[in-house]
Amino acid sequence: MAATLLMAAAAAAQETPAIATGEAARPPGDFEALAPALDDVDGDVRFNAIRRLASTRDVRAIGPLQKALGDEREENRRAAAPGVRFHA
Repeated sequence: MAATLLMAAAAAAQETPAIATGEAARPPGDFEALAPALDDVDGDVRFNAIRRLASTRDVRAIGPLQKALGDEREENRRAAAPGVRFHA
């Protein structure tokens, strides 16, 4: 039984989106991969996408990061602020 649970957990981990785990499936500057994650229902997915977008310094990120300043989670709003300030 324990082996079955471990195998199920390993399979689930392989299916977890890279953004959800904070790891990039693509280079950190890949705006196209990160921007859609800002609308994810999972706050942790949004947090990781916001944090990575804020660190890219990509000028295309300013709009999505400004939108993230209104996120329902305080930690997500705080993660967006440095990226917005960089472009201000």
